[in-house]
Amino acid sequence: MDFLSDGRLVVSTWDSSGSVYVVENVQKGDTSAMKTKRIAFGLAEPLGLKVIHDTIYVMQKHEMTRLVDTDHDDIIDEYQTLCDDWKVSANFHEFGFGLAFKDDYLYATLATAINPGGASTQPQIPDRGKVIKVHYRTGEMSFVASGLRTPNGIGIGYKGELFVADNQGDWLPSSKIVHVRQDAWFGSRSVDPEGTKNRKEDLPVVWLPQDEIGNSPSTPLALDLGIYKGQMIHGEVTHGGVKRVFVEEVNGKLQGCVFRFTQGLEAGVNRMVWGPDGALYVGGIGNPGNWGHTGKFRYGLQRLAFNGKPVFEMLAVRAKSNGIEIEFTEPLRDGDGWNPLDFEVKQWYYKPTAEYGGPKLGEKLLEVQSATVSADRKKVFLQYSGQKSNHMVYVRLKKRYISDAGRSLWSTEAWYTMNEVPVNQPGITNPPPYTFSNTKLTDAEKRAGWNLLFDGKSLKGWRNFKKSTIGKGWIIQDEAIHLNAQPSKDGHWQAEDGGDIISEGKYQDFEFMYDWKIGNCGNSGVMFYVVEDNKYKYVWETGPEMQVLDNSCHPDTKYETHRAGDLYDMIACKYQSVRTAGEWNEARIRSEKGLVTFWLNGLEVVRFTMHDDSWKKRIAESKFKEMPDFGKSRSGHLSLQDHGDKVWYRNLKIREL
Repeated sequence: MDFLSDGRLVVSTWDSSGSVYVVENVQKGDTSAMKTKRIAFGLAEPLGLKVIHDTIYVMQKHEMTRLVDTDHDDIIDEYQTLCDDWKVSANFHEFGFGLAFKDDYLYATLATAINPGGASTQPQIPDRGKVIKVHYRTGEMSFVASGLRTPNGIGIGYKGELFVADNQGDWLPSSKIVHVRQDAWFGSRSVDPEGTKNRKEDLPVVWLPQDEIGNSPSTPLALDLGIYKGQMIHGEVTHGGVKRVFVEEVNGKLQGCVFRFTQGLEAGVNRMVWGPDGALYVGGIGNPGNWGHTGKFRYGLQRLAFNGKPVFEMLAVRAKSNGIEIEFTEPLRDGDGWNPLDFEVKQWYYKPTAEYGGPKLGEKLLEVQSATVSADRKKVFLQYSGQKSNHMVYVRLKKRYISDAGRSLWSTEAWYTMNEVPVNQPGITNPPPYTFSNTKLTDAEKRAGWNLLFDGKSLKGWRNFKKSTIGKGWIIQDEAIHLNAQPSKDGHWQAEDGGDIISEGKYQDFEFMYDWKIGNCGNSGVMFYVVEDNKYKYVWETGPEMQVLDNSCHPDTKYETHRAGDLYDMIACKYQSVRTAGEWNEARIRSEKGLVTFWLNGLEVVRFTMHDDSWKKRIAESKFKEMPDFGKSRSGHLSLQDHGDKVWYRNLKIREL
């Protein structure tokens, strides 16, 4: 795909007709205004297209072709062979991929031949697995780099340099993005096993661990929008979507980190081009073999426009001599990021062999010794030992942070390709400004107006509904409020001497944070705006509930609005983010001027407005329709539910808004 100077998009199709189309009005974003016209056909797998001075060039399997419209009626009259100086056979896998244009040259890649099942054909044509460059006027060709297998996509990326996406296979333990330089060799020995047996591989900018962040990567491009300026993106046919790559230079060579960027597109992403309007145009494909995104179309054309809205995510991961530094797009909340237990770091390496693909070797969990947050709270340095060159470093945020602006984290994972460990570039370490505790407030929390509702030692501040005492079934265990539920002899669902408990205080506009974990197949809940009056027998006659549940086996799981994090019996979670029974979950309820949001493990999962017509409609369609005062109060108690199952609550804190 590429654009003519008048803004029309030119598209080639990988199908039996081998056609080229012109699409009008694509920049308007209105499909009804778009018009298409086929201007050429009969091309052999035209897997690359470039427009230079309004002349269209196409990369076919066997030649690079200039398309000429002699009478200016938009129908191609001449198919001129610009270059066919490389050798090709009838093997189905000898694709010609492209095109990129730089300094008067067109660049393309030549895939190797393979047998059915994936093994390389032997012997190979010597020209295969190479990057070629062809002068766009004279057709003069030369080879640039070699050692590739299925290099589906070449593009201009970081600092205007050329990059190629290569796909997993023999001599390629995982897919990768490589930096193209003259005479570079990228590791595949299938074309010349004897001549390359002593060659040292040019390492990739990033490995793409198979089926974790890649499977069939395609077109790499520069990303120069907003905060991402200076980074790269690439498409993905089988894994789907668009991935983002942060690139840095270490000891004179490129390496970097890959992140998820955009998913949910209509087809596997094969070709991308930046439009004159600054939008990204994505061409999708699907093949009956293993080149297609499962459950998606076999074709697609979509426009992605940067809307300028902020997002909270990892912007970059940088290598340091003694660990890695994570940079975020927005500041963390004051106090977050200092706990090394919030981070998981793994390391492994790959070894190319003649076998298809390859396992992770030497995989090891690295202990994060310290985490240090920068003064602006946008960077966290993770210190650890045992870092090695020519290894992958996987980073996962085990705690899904929320930004200082209240936005949830876009993605929790990053894959860094540590070709070289920087020399004498240590990250700065500082001791944390507070002690990690579930029973104390930090200075930052105090400044923000938070108050503890449980100190880990006493149940003071909590009592049973309509009582001045609290049942003996509620105990303190490991600095948590625990309902020590036992099987009831009389078959009642509430624990003996338990019962629902409420906070002493009543709250109107508030933010309530708490951790919970549930016993196996258990059920509980947190309610708010509970009204205490003799005419009510239960807390749930007035107070809405954020559900607490073991989603794996409790019978309520079969009901869509009865699962963990749901507004019980009214709104299902947007995301399923609950953890396994016995693991702690971090929850938050925020209510301000009728707008209520539920958060579970760092994600906003439910949003609704109380007291309006939509709220009344929700109540009328729920099991609470026979309760005349349900959800009407604008202030009330918090409540922890006794549903007869073991449950734990800790780290309970609230601030009034």
